[in-house]
Amino acid sequence: MIRQRSSKYSVLVQEDEENKRPEQIDFNNQSEVILQMLLSETSKKYFERYSISEFSLENMIAFLDLYEIQKQPSLNHLRDFCTKYVNKGSEFELNLSARLSVSCKETLTESREEQVPQIMDRLKSELLTNLMDTFDRFKFTREYRVAIKSLKNTVELKNQVHKLVGQ
Repeated sequence: MIRQRSSKYSVLVQEDEENKRPEQIDFNNQSEVILQMLLSETSKKYFERYSISEFSLENMIAFLDLYEIQKQPSLNHLRDFCTKYVNKGSEFELNLSARLSVSCKETLTESREEQVPQIMDRLKSELLTNLMDTFDRFKFTREYRVAIKSLKNTVELKNQVHKLVGQ
């Protein structure tokens, strides 16, 4: 179901399968702004540079990886993700709750395929929390102002194109 929100700026993110209507993004909702920033190549590079300077790039990379594998959740995708980001001593070990780490391990050990989407949702939620910490500091930089302006310009352009094609 599509949520309609009022905002000065909105962007086409995805279409509702039933109605084929665009979903609106609220630029006052920080988690939506982060997601849009990560999906925009121009804005993403500013946040990426800032994340590197804060030594927190692994959260952004993991979030983008998870975003992709959530499109087709599977035990194999979860296993690969956990090997890279969740397991103790992994290449890009993330700061996640012990409870979530244990849930990931149990889901994989017991091969509970039906649990994979829920585990991925929990991972996404914790990663978003980690990203928000970095994003809160990023908002006080000049790069943020440039990134958000670029994102808003992209949104305006997409909205104009959307109106021109009559949808």
